[in-house]
Amino acid sequence: MHRKNKEILFISPNASRSGAPILLLNFIKQLDQNSYNVRLVLNEGGDILDDYKAVCSTTVLLKYKDRGNFFVRKLIKTANLINKIRSINRIKRSKIDILYANTATVGDIALQLISDKTKIITHVHELKIQLKGSNPSSLLNRSKTIIAVSEEVKYFLIQTYNIPEGKINVIYGAPLFLSNHMEIPENHKQWLKGSFIVGAAGLADLRKGIDLFIQLCKITNEMSAQPIKFVWVGNNSEAYFNMLYNFFWEDIIKLNIQDKFLMTGQVANPDKYFCYFDVFCLTSREDPFPLVCLEAAQNKTPVICFDKGTGMKEFVSNNAGFVVPYLDVNSMAKKIIELSENKDLRENLGKNASLLVSKEHNFNEMSKQLAMTIDTTLGIA
Repeated sequence: MHRKNKEILFISPNASRSGAPILLLNFIKQLDQNSYNVRLVLNEGGDILDDYKAVCSTTVLLKYKDRGNFFVRKLIKTANLINKIRSINRIKRSKIDILYANTATVGDIALQLISDKTKIITHVHELKIQLKGSNPSSLLNRSKTIIAVSEEVKYFLIQTYNIPEGKINVIYGAPLFLSNHMEIPENHKQWLKGSFIVGAAGLADLRKGIDLFIQLCKITNEMSAQPIKFVWVGNNSEAYFNMLYNFFWEDIIKLNIQDKFLMTGQVANPDKYFCYFDVFCLTSREDPFPLVCLEAAQNKTPVICFDKGTGMKEFVSNNAGFVVPYLDVNSMAKKIIELSENKDLRENLGKNASLLVSKEHNFNEMSKQLAMTIDTTLGIA
């Protein structure tokens, strides 16, 4: 069997500037589109939608943004529903050899698009909290191949959904920022310069543990002989960020750490901030395999994470930082101080982390594994 004229339909929830959508974008760029016909369906748009449109045929189901007063929002909701129904009906009439679900949360859309002959690959980037309410069982059971982003995710799928172990391939992600030449604001540069910086990144929410990161800043500075600054990079929508910013900033003021804490909001150039980090802390309560840790490690920055709720311990435990007990912010603070006071240890762990990324989390190698999975599922390899 040959690849020629094989139709691959990728499905993803949105085009947000976050790990899984960026990884998918760059994999599609890497995929041999002379051999495959590639199309993409997104439930919603996002910041990197134009990047997707530049590399493949892209359909957005809910293409109109929610805005305006009650009546305008009603009209937009109706227009989105009509567009979604028409798009699904059009796509389901076309030939699809492989449906590649870039998340386990898109089953309600994916299963409407396929025929009995369509083979499904589901790439699972989620754990329990993220899958709540999405009922992925039908999609997982219908999938010929499941890709898990970590051993933690693989174990979760076996235990929770009784998926046969042989059906699951673990393929770790790889760091890959979208290129952007924008500099960070001058006032942020001045604030970061010359200080010991602890970084974190992602949605500023409870799953990612920004509340724990705020506590960590307070506890670390109470323990440390020198001031240590904390930076949280990124978020999703501006309105959501403003709400959370006001909520969490009150905590920061009450803890009297506002001179030691920076929340950047969503930025197009997170890599420019990562260059200033001395340590990266993952305070997530649940995070399958966050690529931001690899992006930090790539910069020779050691990573500290919890021992439960994340697959990142599979990377960090290989002498790339420290793994501390779940939600034990005091232990995390002690490790930060140890790294701030021991430059040799910090540099050695950072070098090991960077080497580990280049050897075992190389984007080209990851792309080859994903492409091989597609070929194997099609019966080509």
